[in-house]
Amino acid sequence: TGEYLLIGRGVTDSQRELLSTKSKLKHLATIINSEPSCVKTIGRDGELIEMNPAGLHLIEAPDMNSVRGVSVYELMEGESLENFKEFNRRIFEGESGSLDFEITSLKGNKRHMRTHASPLKDDNGNVILHVAVTNDVTEEIKNPTTKGQHGESPSCCDRQRAVSCKYESRNTDSN
Repeated sequence: TGEYLLIGRGVTDSQRELLSTKSKLKHLATIINSEPSCVKTIGRDGELIEMNPAGLHLIEAPDMNSVRGVSVYELMEGESLENFKEFNRRIFEGESGSLDFEITSLKGNKRHMRTHASPLKDDNGNVILHVAVTNDVTEEIKNPTTKGQHGESPSCCDRQRAVSCKYESRNTDSN
């Protein structure tokens, strides 16, 4: 009566979608891991969730497992620490912004950093992570007449002491 039973093996739409998603995630991970800037995610209390190889190099960490879950606040002190804590609080309130600050790497080397961060939100609009791209601007701070590899001019308001003191923000609630 015109009824047929088809038996076959094929890729279903959901399997195809899963393969596509995995491929996209692998592609994105490749881009992030080859990025020359530090790309990282930070939790509400400053804990490091993830960091690419460029970031691990900046903080002089042997690998991600050695620093995952450790507070990034441990790399800072004084004014930089207080500024970064406030910056992280604002990111978790939904703002995006930039901050110059100082760190001491795990091997004791001082660096001046410039970060640009935004909140990562879940499907309900709740901020779940602080996502940032950070660069070492030590040479730019030491020699304010030159621009760095990223074409940015130094923006710290106290170049004599080269202490972090700039915070720019953009509210992202409209996104």
